[in-house]
Amino acid sequence: GYPSVTPLESYTATVATLMCDLPANSASKLYCVRKTMERAVELSNTTDADMLSASTNLFHLVVSLISIEDWEQLPELLQVIEAEVLRRGESGHAQKDLETIYK
Repeated sequence: GYPSVTPLESYTATVATLMCDLPANSASKLYCVRKTMERAVELSNTTDADMLSASTNLFHLVVSLISIEDWEQLPELLQVIEAEVLRRGESGHAQKDLETIYK
């Protein structure tokens, strides 16, 4: 899995293919986004700079995915993202994330 075996570009390409090929609001899409978010949270619970960077990359990917998809389950997914944004704000990563998202 990412980041130890799979490079970010390959992971992103795989997720993008799933998002394009699966029907809107499919359970598989939601599962993919949710697992990506869980992996981002998992990687952010470390002090390793490379893992924190990988976490930020995955977090940005999730935010991009929810911004381009019409999600019926969006409120539930936004609660997970909200918790991570608040947690990242406490560690000082939130401002950098927001700058990247709103470029």
